[in-house]
Amino acid sequence: MAKVVITHLSKFFSARSQALHDLTFEVADRECLAILGPAGSGKSTLLRLVAGLESPSAGDIFIGDQRVNDLAPKVRDVAMVFREASLYPAMTVWENIAFGLRRRHFSKEKTNAAVSDTARVFGVAELLAQKPDALSFAQSQRVALARAVAWQPKVLLLDDPLAHLEAEERAKLRAELRQLHERLQTTILFATADPGEALSLGERVLVLDEGNARQLDGARGVYERPANLRVAQLSGSPPMNLLRGTLKKEGDGVRFVEVEGGTVAGRLPHLNAASAEERMGAEVILGIRPEDMELADLALWPEADAPAFPMIAEYVEPRGGSAILHLQTGAHDLVCLSQGASDRAGLGRRVSIKVNLAKAHLFDPASSERIVWRNAI
Repeated sequence: MAKVVITHLSKFFSARSQALHDLTFEVADRECLAILGPAGSGKSTLLRLVAGLESPSAGDIFIGDQRVNDLAPKVRDVAMVFREASLYPAMTVWENIAFGLRRRHFSKEKTNAAVSDTARVFGVAELLAQKPDALSFAQSQRVALARAVAWQPKVLLLDDPLAHLEAEERAKLRAELRQLHERLQTTILFATADPGEALSLGERVLVLDEGNARQLDGARGVYERPANLRVAQLSGSPPMNLLRGTLKKEGDGVRFVEVEGGTVAGRLPHLNAASAEERMGAEVILGIRPEDMELADLALWPEADAPAFPMIAEYVEPRGGSAILHLQTGAHDLVCLSQGASDRAGLGRRVSIKVNLAKAHLFDPASSERIVWRNAI
């Protein structure tokens, strides 16, 4: 296995099209790094650069202690799995999985053992005699993953390989990948647009947006301490709610007041007046995740930390035992991920929503950066 080191990496496709901007980071040996970003963020380009399928416009790529910028893909000792399985159609499943082993001159005994073991791990052992055109999409992705893992490359690059799977199969394969990494301890770069997937699989998460690294942190750090507004919106599903407002002194504490007559106005329990003195009266953006809101009669948070505010329920998306409530405060549209509401009753009427302000985030509207408080409670 090997670490991956990226230094000042940029990629231009034309004078007006820059896919990556001066990226510098390191992936530790045997670490699983999730690369989270929307379509067009540059995550696929980054993986293709590490694989050698694209050449960098600037910067360096190291695998282990070796600079690989000028090495052909076949000698980098990396394997890559794409959104589409890209299996060899004329080969059986067995031959597809064995392909990398044979190219690297594994013995017949080792090849047979590796194919059997990997096929069993990915649940395709009974498909070894089949051709790709007889497989479902999910089975094809499992075979592609088995082919990539079988010869135990130094680095495994996964370019959103679960994106087109149905929810049940996606969750199952995600769990299997987590277990596989714990077993093989291969260095993995896993690109995804799904925040839940990134936070679940990544020991750390690199958030990419428009070719820029917005934050690199542990999965919990990205979720609980987003560095800026873009990370805040990309690191949750549904995305974080953002409300403009001002800070006002309330005794020795700090009160947030939503702009333009919005109904959200409450004390922020993690701040004191001294820590926020420089921001008093200034506009800020308050971020609150949908899962930190709930219908007042269902919320389980302490009363002091979760005041209730009147809002209009515009519509509801039932999700079985839970629901997404689309709300209006009078100044902002908000989303609440309710664990109790499960139907469309009460649409268009005023509801009481508790907001767990103890988990609120504050951002500077000018810079979009997270506000870091000195001497906060």
